[in-house]
Amino acid sequence: WTGCPPRPRAASAASPGSSGAPAESPPSAAQLVMRSVLDLLTGEVDLAEDAILEALEIYTRVENDHDRAACLLILGGIAVARESYEAAAQLFGAAEALRGDSPLERAELTVLERFEPALESALGSRELAAQKARGAGLESSGLIQKVVLAGTQE
Repeated sequence: WTGCPPRPRAASAASPGSSGAPAESPPSAAQLVMRSVLDLLTGEVDLAEDAILEALEIYTRVENDHDRAACLLILGGIAVARESYEAAAQLFGAAEALRGDSPLERAELTVLERFEPALESALGSRELAAQKARGAGLESSGLIQKVVLAGTQE
């Protein structure tokens, strides 16, 4: 996951360009995805959510379903971290449906390996499968809203 620019933790008091240094370009959607996975794996759930929602917005604008599926899966990991298990399972199902036969990327595999066991433990295999099937048939925007709202209620 090299190539992701360091993320500033606090806003600078200086205005952009006031130091004479060239302004940084915004991170790419792929960098935002990697950043969100790293943040999620280190417990920085809110930062992970901010980054992945920004990436999802970009991929939605350019109609890239494969990468939108990755974003939904990562949002599912965020939902597991917030103990929103039904929403997580539905996001995983929506991601599978959107991805189709495309293989999982490394970041997606990492999220699944880390969070799916906790999800299955919380829901049980039968309920997990039912919620994934439900998610596969739902509009992803409603699922995303559930996860975002769960984060603001913490």
